[in-house]
Parts: sequence; C-alpha cells; structure tokens
Amino acid sequence: DRFGNEVPMMSADHYRMKVNLKGIRVGNSAQTTAALGANYEWLKGFKTGLDYVYWGRNYSYYKLNDVSSTLTPETTYKQPWMIPAAGVFDFYASYRFKLGDFNCLLNGKIDNVFDQTYIADAADGDDHTWKTAKVFYGFGRTWSMGLKLMF
Repeated sequence: DRFGNEVPMMSADHYRMKVNLKGIRVGNSAQTTAALGANYEWLKGFKTGLDYVYWGRNYSYYKLNDVSSTLTPETTYKQPWMIPAAGVFDFYASYRFKLGDFNCLLNGKIDNVFDQTYIADAADGDDHTWKTAKVFYGFGRTWSMGLKLMF
C-alpha cells in the first residue's frame, strides 16, 4: 500500500503511486503551429494558391506505463524526445466553369511541393533520444485532383 505495507493482490491499495509530471510536455501534439497562405485569381474562375504549414516543439508520444517498469511509490518522468521542427509548402489550383446547366469546379493540389523529408510522429524510446525513438516519416510529395458538378 502507500505506506509500504504488504497487501493482498487486487485490493484497493494493491498498486498506488504518485506520478510526477511537472514540466513534462504533452506528447504527440505540437506545442507551436503556424500556417500562412496566399492565393490569386489570374483569370475569371482560375485561382492558384500556396500555403506554408509549420509545426514545432512536438514531443514524442509516451505511455505512463511504458516509461518505467520499476514500481515505486513515487515516479518522476523524464521529458520525451522532441521531434525536430518542420514545415511544408502546399500548392493548389482551381477553375470554375459552366458545363451545360451545371456549375463545375476542377481542382488540384500538390502537398509537400518540395518533397521535404520530416518526422511526422514518434514514440519515445528508453533513453528519450533520437537513437531509441521509433519514428514515422511524413509523406513525400503527393497530389490529388477533383471535379465537382453542382446541380
């Protein structure tokens, strides 16, 4: 129990501990984000745009029960590994037009225009460094197209 006495398994005081997370950042959630975008209509109905999306101070994901296998009355956790900050540019274009009685929108988008390599997510490792973290890289350049018919 919390006083160091032996207690039967599954009793109310079987496993109780104090968790000290003072100063520990939330994992798997960027603490700083920003986005800036601009678009321009070149011709009636034809528009292009560019967005920049930034994220920083993003700490790797951690579970309280994964950090320490030693059960002690008070456990102090260490700061999880901070994922390097990153940012990507996205480009888009659209064209509005009529097709018979239909209003139409043809659009396309290129995400991560410059094919930036970045770490999108990570799980904290044993020593809270990049050496033991399990990382997930972000997608490289991707694209999509669409045609919308409005009736």
